[in-house]
Amino acid sequence: MQHDTRPNIVKMDLYGLDNGMIDIESLSSLLTDEEIRIVGQVQSMNRTLSKYLLQHNGGHNLVKIEDVKGYEGCWIDLRAGRVFDANGKERRFYHVGNGGRYLADSRGKYLHRIVAYQYTRVTDYELYKRAMVTPRKFEVHHKDPSMRLIPEGNGITNVVLLEKGLHKRYTEITRKLRDLVECDGVEIPLLKDRFYQSVLSK
Repeated sequence: MQHDTRPNIVKMDLYGLDNGMIDIESLSSLLTDEEIRIVGQVQSMNRTLSKYLLQHNGGHNLVKIEDVKGYEGCWIDLRAGRVFDANGKERRFYHVGNGGRYLADSRGKYLHRIVAYQYTRVTDYELYKRAMVTPRKFEVHHKDPSMRLIPEGNGITNVVLLEKGLHKRYTEITRKLRDLVECDGVEIPLLKDRFYQSVLSK
């Protein structure tokens, strides 16, 4: 099973209520055109990512980590969310945060942030520089939050660096959809793709 990369098919989470693939055109009666555009912008696999995966062994070619204190000489597999030191030994990440919601190293460096920043550095250096200068204006988003406790769920097919305002708007939209489901009984069909998790790192 391959991840569907058609522009209107995206992986979506209804703010913790449920998650799966969805045709965002099916939301046209529930969301404004702007809201649908935001969902597509945040959740879609864009051309830059598709091209990167195609040209870098599915995203598994190791990238040298830069600008991260304590990671000098380390390399990262951006697709699998795996970090290796100069000797090839894999770095360990642990469940941290409220209820162990994220993966971080023993010094508190979050895996999803390392992945998102290093990927942005090699694909959009101008955005990377802005995020490094004003980090409080940016956040890292998990497209499928249910996968953030495994390394692959912190890889580039599931995490993306977003401006804080855009991230906030997307969260508001998913809350709106969750409220429609829980309070108004609206049915939003989500295609389950659990099998995708087992092939994500291949």
